[in-house]
Amino acid sequence: MSPRYRRSADVLWRRTDDAVILLPRRDGEILALTGSGKVLWDLLAEPIAADEAGEALAEIYGVSLGQVNGAVGPIFAELSRRQAIVPVEPVDGS
Repeated sequence: MSPRYRRSADVLWRRTDDAVILLPRRDGEILALTGSGKVLWDLLAEPIAADEAGEALAEIYGVSLGQVNGAVGPIFAELSRRQAIVPVEPVDGS
């Protein structure tokens, strides 16, 4: 099973018409999520794995999974590196 992530409680964020603006406390550098990145941030309100997020985005935008798979992993990696998202431990301990 792929690791699941959620928004970090330590990231400050605001939605504008054009973007979701993030201010991770780790480095204090502003990060803007635009386009489907805003939708991805919405998905991260609940624990979700990168592959699940890719499937959701493909369905939302009516595109193939292959069209989104290459982008979702790097975005998750960057958000994780910046501590804007954090891994969630499985409830059942597995």
